[in-house]
Amino acid sequence: MTDFARYMEQEATYWAPAGHDGFGGRTFSAPVVIRCRWQDTNVLFLDAQRREVVSEAVVYPDRKLDLGGKLALGEFIDPEPVDEAKEVRQRQSSPDLSAVEELHKVFL
Repeated sequence: MTDFARYMEQEATYWAPAGHDGFGGRTFSAPVVIRCRWQDTNVLFLDAQRREVVSEAVVYPDRKLDLGGKLALGEFIDPEPVDEAKEVRQRQSSPDLSAVEELHKVFL
């Protein structure tokens, strides 16, 4: 077990962005259950267009997540993101002190 993984005691379902459906909507890949630490909190951050945005949650996932993906707390088997799934709007990664692993952080 990695150092960061021991703090990730919650399960979440992640739908990675897969493209567009030709009608203006987005498509997503099959859901994947991941380990994470989920915090429902409001944090001010800058999005890709450098606008100030307030997050609904900050999540520390056990892997790198793609911008535009959807994430919901809990385990789901629905092929499409559930209503409570939130969009990954910003992500950050930082290495540990020995540069062996990275801690990932996403803002929803």
